[in-house]
Amino acid sequence: STIVVAFFGLFAVLIASYVLSRRIGRPIEELLKYIKINSYGEITQMPKAEEGDIEKIRRTFENMTRDLRKNIESNYEMQLKLKEIKINVYESQMNPHFLFNTLYMIQMMNVLGERDNIATMTNRLGKLLRFNLDSRSEVKMSEEIENVKNYLNIMELRFKGRFNYKIMIPPELMDCYTVKFMLQPLIENAVSHGFVHKRDMCEIVIMAQQVGDEIAVVVKDNGQGIEPEHLKKLKKRLSGEENDIGGIGIVNVHERIKLLYGSQYGIDIFSDYTKNTNVLIHIPVSKTPKTEEGKYAKISDS
Repeated sequence: STIVVAFFGLFAVLIASYVLSRRIGRPIEELLKYIKINSYGEITQMPKAEEGDIEKIRRTFENMTRDLRKNIESNYEMQLKLKEIKINVYESQMNPHFLFNTLYMIQMMNVLGERDNIATMTNRLGKLLRFNLDSRSEVKMSEEIENVKNYLNIMELRFKGRFNYKIMIPPELMDCYTVKFMLQPLIENAVSHGFVHKRDMCEIVIMAQQVGDEIAVVVKDNGQGIEPEHLKKLKKRLSGEENDIGGIGIVNVHERIKLLYGSQYGIDIFSDYTKNTNVLIHIPVSKTPKTEEGKYAKISDS
């Protein structure tokens, strides 16, 4: 009798457990069976149910995914705008010392009566200013090189026979897009720091070559080089180990390249103190500007 009672008691417990579990789990199973969500977190299929637990869950879930989608879009747009602001700030930082020195040179040429040189200098300076005020963030390599030539020609007048430059870039790369105002700040660095005490011939060499899906650009000068301790600090700033990214020049260009193309691109620098400095630039091969495509570096990039 005890065994029979125990058996029927156990059987009753199992039946009760099954009924209870189905009553609780069946609404959730129905919800999971019919709900469909796309990759954006939006509900694409959802059954209409009578007022009850499933209908409440459905409405709550729809509201939650709609709010999540809005937050994602808002955050994405905000970060894109932030990147655009950063790029514009970096682009607006033209070296005031260069402008002052050039205007001073024009004044001295006027005193010496060098009218031809004044005409050449003002023409080159006007083209440089026009290029710098261009609202585009990217230009063709040919435009960037043309701007650099205007700057280098001004340097030729400044150094009077002690300055020479070479530009070696394959014609097929001239139609590729690059960051606007990429080369001039690097050459300004060489002139301001590498050539300031140099008395013999000052030379600048600009080379470019396609390597896979990247363009490697090298700016080389035969200036006095960078002191090892200063070079170490500069490399830390480029790698992001130090947060100070103010000023123009190498760090400015490096930040703009990363903002537009991603953290895998940018600048590295090598210098043999008292001999030379080589600046290596990595940018992607692109026949269309990234800004026109609406494509930016990954949002997670800093």
